[in-house]
Amino acid sequence: MQQQINLYNLLAQKKLIHFSLKSLLISFVAFFLILFISHLYQARIKQHLITELNDMKIRLEKGQESISQTTSGFPSLSSKELSEFITQLENSLGSKSKIVKSLSQQAEFSRYLIAFGQSTTPGAWLTQITMTHAGEEIALHGRAQNAEQVQRLLDNLKNNVFFKGRQFEVGELTQEASQNKEEINLNFLIINKSNSE
Repeated sequence: MQQQINLYNLLAQKKLIHFSLKSLLISFVAFFLILFISHLYQARIKQHLITELNDMKIRLEKGQESISQTTSGFPSLSSKELSEFITQLENSLGSKSKIVKSLSQQAEFSRYLIAFGQSTTPGAWLTQITMTHAGEEIALHGRAQNAEQVQRLLDNLKNNVFFKGRQFEVGELTQEASQNKEEINLNFLIINKSNSE
């Protein structure tokens, strides 16, 4: 059994869509209009980006000019000059640090002053402090109203923890003439003999 299929009839039964010339023309115009608008939008964005780029270039040039004006005021040194300058600074720093070190070694004098301050006695006062041999020998000149105050000062010095082990003694005690007979003024010298004596 044979059967024949006629394909022509199937194609003929389908409806074909026909475009008129007017609708084709409208479609082309709409397509090109959209394309033109898109091109205008991109051109506008491109122009905006170019403007921003130019502004950034101008700011960059101004910044570079400002930096060059600022740095032109500073001297420019070659590496040799710079190393010489650094050497000079290091030498200066070294000498200043020696001075600071020397002064800090002499700072023990302030501990002596604190100890003298702790040993004060009412009615007796120091007028001169002499220290020799790095504080091994001390001479204290002063004035007092009476001999008892000098003895109290001497006892306070001997009992001060800072002066522990030192032997203080009165070296001189002289009376000063006073206009007021009730007032007695004594000049004294308290010495600390060196441990080597």
